[in-house]
Amino acid sequence: MNNSPQNNSMNLDARGTSLVDAFDVGKGDFVAVIGAGGKSTLLKCLADELNERGMKVFTSSTTNLQPPRPGQTDDFIIANGAERMIEQMQASFEKHQHVTAASSDFERKDKLKGLEPEELFAIRETRIADVILIQADGARKRSFKAPAKHEPTVPAFSTHCILTVGLDILGEPLDDRKVHRTEITAQFAGQPVGSIVTLETVLRVLEHPDAYLGRIPSSARRMLYLSKADSPGRLEAAQCLAELISPESYSPVIWADLK
Repeated sequence: MNNSPQNNSMNLDARGTSLVDAFDVGKGDFVAVIGAGGKSTLLKCLADELNERGMKVFTSSTTNLQPPRPGQTDDFIIANGAERMIEQMQASFEKHQHVTAASSDFERKDKLKGLEPEELFAIRETRIADVILIQADGARKRSFKAPAKHEPTVPAFSTHCILTVGLDILGEPLDDRKVHRTEITAQFAGQPVGSIVTLETVLRVLEHPDAYLGRIPSSARRMLYLSKADSPGRLEAAQCLAELISPESYSPVIWADLK
């Protein structure tokens, strides 16, 4: 077990470092974001920073996708099939820097179906976008989760995989108010449903070989983002997690309170 934080782990808000630099994202990268508690905000902030550096960004999902809110993207494409999607993307990127896309099929009343890995591979091969960012896991707005057997849906060609955890889960009961896949999470954590979520709870789930660790493609760099680091107690907890997590599991460990 480590007794000092990883050298490249940091409190982003205190350090003044950009997300793009912290996670080492650049042209040609394919970034999958998984977990719970801040995926959408992280994706938006990454896209904004990449746009500021003059890069074109494509965002989508391999799970369900809510239509973006105003200001969340420059253009939203709805199409079926990679060929038609690529045609619309090419036209859109002539005018815009950030394009988001989904399938035209509704998965639920309020959500569209995301794209298949094969479609994303075809889009990646065109090099129309400089960077592709996708949400590859669902959490139903909870702050913490362990994956079901079919999760996450991270394409095998991903270069980065960022796992998110909301620090507001600490001290809360392990139940479905703030935890997605409650029974699965309790099983990986080795504690009963309804018990209190601690740093040790989070650590056991993050480092369990049959949870996320064993489901991220070997090609992807495994990284950890701790969201909602908005109080002295949560900042201290993030620092502790960075000290406890093996860099062989996730590196870097980044924490912030992104808006």
